[in-house]
Amino acid sequence: MLQMASITSRARQLVSALAVVVLLALTLVSSSSALEQTAAAPIERYRLPSYGVSFDVPASWNAKDYRDPSLHQQFGGALGPTVKFAAWNPKRQQDFLTTFVVGVVPAGAGMTLREHASREVVPYRLDPTARIVGSANDYVQLPGGRAWRLRVRFVGAANGGGTVYQLQYHMLRSGRFYVFSYVTLQTLESKYAATFDESARSIRFGGA
Repeated sequence: MLQMASITSRARQLVSALAVVVLLALTLVSSSSALEQTAAAPIERYRLPSYGVSFDVPASWNAKDYRDPSLHQQFGGALGPTVKFAAWNPKRQQDFLTTFVVGVVPAGAGMTLREHASREVVPYRLDPTARIVGSANDYVQLPGGRAWRLRVRFVGAANGGGTVYQLQYHMLRSGRFYVFSYVTLQTLESKYAATFDESARSIRFGGA
């Protein structure tokens, strides 16, 4: 398995911590800045210089990266040291914050994306609250490169027992695994589908 806590366990912690994130995030933003997100909303490009990756996020969302010490303070340490970026829609919907998180971990020597995927999917299959959506062998070609796509629903994980939807893209680049995680409620999947897709398709490595 990967060194340090696995990406999968960190992603699962993110789902479990979202109820806390709701309360913490409300201390950072005013209700006047909370805008309803739509696919046509303006975007902002973020770059993580130390990790050679960039991507688009809705401009109305709050965002923090690894250069901001309050990143992990904001999330109570639940995201762990592998998380290098987090963004969230400040508008609560059904007591939930839709969230985008980028994790980066070193790949084991010679480890392939397929080997990584076969290991990372195991905890989801063992989790009685997790339901993998579609195939667990879903490899897609994004403009920024090949990715393993994993879609999971966590039954009863949200406030009030609602189901949480998590969409992940795992990519291998220069000896590192990059994990791009989009998390929302199952009831909001269709609302955010275009937003998540556009963000994933904006991922670029290098100076782009």
